[in-house]
Amino acid sequence: MFKVISMADRKFRKSHAGLIVAACNVLDEEVRKLVFEGDIPPGELLVALASRLGSYLACTDADKEEISKKLAKIIYRYATKV
Repeated sequence: MFKVISMADRKFRKSHAGLIVAACNVLDEEVRKLVFEGDIPPGELLVALASRLGSYLACTDADKEEISKKLAKIIYRYATKV
């Protein structure tokens, strides 16, 4: 069983911004390598990443339905950006 991460902890939200940005930069590089150099179909990678996000969400006390709706809006907004 995973430890539940409280999404209500304001310190958690503010104090880790730099670490989150750094982790996203590493993830961007890994995705680039897999898709452009490794010939991994983007659809397969996106499904795997969504599965992982669901696993992370399960470890929190957040409202899963509300977060899922917000994630869907964010994904759609950035997917349609040109």
